Amino acid sequence: MKIRLFLLMVFACMIAFQGQSQTQLHAGVPLYAYNGNLGVGTVSPQYKLDVGGIARFASELKAQTSIYLGNTNPSRLSSGGNHEFDINYGTEGSFNYYSGTANQFRIDSNGYVGIGITSPSEKLEVNGNTLVQGTLEASKVKVTATPGSVPDYVFSANYELKNLNEVEDFIKANSHLPNIPSANEIETNGQDVGELQLKLLEKIEELTLYTIEQEKEHEKKEGRIERLENENLKLKTRLDEIENFIKNLKR
Repeated sequence: MKIRLFLLMVFACMIAFQGQSQTQLHAGVPLYAYNGNLGVGTVSPQYKLDVGGIARFASELKAQTSIYLGNTNPSRLSSGGNHEFDINYGTEGSFNYYSGTANQFRIDSNGYVGIGITSPSEKLEVNGNTLVQGTLEASKVKVTATPGSVPDYVFSANYELKNLNEVEDFIKANSHLPNIPSANEIETNGQDVGELQLKLLEKIEELTLYTIEQEKEHEKKEGRIERLENENLKLKTRLDEIENFIKNLKR
């Protein structure tokens, strides 16, 4: 009730003194009317309500448009302690959340969002681990790799490629491929997608080497078969000649 009476008094004073020069409304009270504006603690108010000092509202402070804090950029709204929201409405134009001095969250003027990074270069850039409790869907995913981790080393001359008998023995003993985590490991600890992709690429390159080796063996067998067929044809021809010779002797 007291707040309503105070506001009614404020508006009445503003109407009564519109267009007038500076006037102190009550002796000993720093309440001034100036050009239709009401000043509390300031003798030359520049706004409809201009407070020169700290103001306390026992309930809520609401504005239909904007609330500006301070006369220079950036304007800052503090939630207390070491946690702050910063709204920069100047040429930079950004929204920031700070924990202490660290910028934890930022939306810049380009609409780029940074979490744990002050200058995001993508629509969403995160510096740190991210946990998604649900489905992550994308039209394209790019995974970076450290130098030497891409398994082209499989094609090196000194790479020790297991023979297929060794691979078979390993599978029988462990129920998964060499250098590939087991189902239990993945189910228990999860799996780095990029790392698994590189391991699968390693298996594909090993399979390529096995296929090349098998192709060479196949070509060797084809050559042996062709030679055997030629020898067989010669033997058949020779046998036919012998049979004809025997027939001629009997005549």
